[in-house]
Amino acid sequence: MPRPTIERMREALDYDPETGIFSWKYWAGAPCSTARTAGATKTHSKGYVVVTLDGSRLLAHRLAWAMMTGEWPAFQVDHEDRIRTNNKWNNLRRATDSQNRANSRLYSSNTSGVKGVAFLPRSKKWGARIKFEGRSKSLGSFESKEEACAARLAAEDLIHGEFKGQSS
Repeated sequence: MPRPTIERMREALDYDPETGIFSWKYWAGAPCSTARTAGATKTHSKGYVVVTLDGSRLLAHRLAWAMMTGEWPAFQVDHEDRIRTNNKWNNLRRATDSQNRANSRLYSSNTSGVKGVAFLPRSKKWGARIKFEGRSKSLGSFESKEEACAARLAAEDLIHGEFKGQSS
């Protein structure tokens, strides 16, 4: 099913950039209260808010970008605070795939509390790695967890800048 046009979305929906909430303008052909959310309370299996319009399921953060700018994003839209349901306009930003991944949460299997830092049982040292543009790079092995964390954080600053994820 083809995605609705931006004009159609603006005809059917209100988007509040301060709250990130979508509301129906009309319900069953009649004007409705803006307090009625647009089915946007449904959550995607990965935690993103989804709005269904004319049979199309639209990710709310991409829909917000389209409604605010007048164009569908041809790039990733990143939630700066990493909260997938926070679609406030000031929380959304343009990102490459690599930048979006850099601003991701820790894996549940992480035991160090810092992305890219792990204990290496064979050498009994701490290792640090960083991923950029699909490639993983070793930052070295270190005597202490603190040294490995410092190396990882320095690499994040250099490579990911404002998109670097938080330590936890």
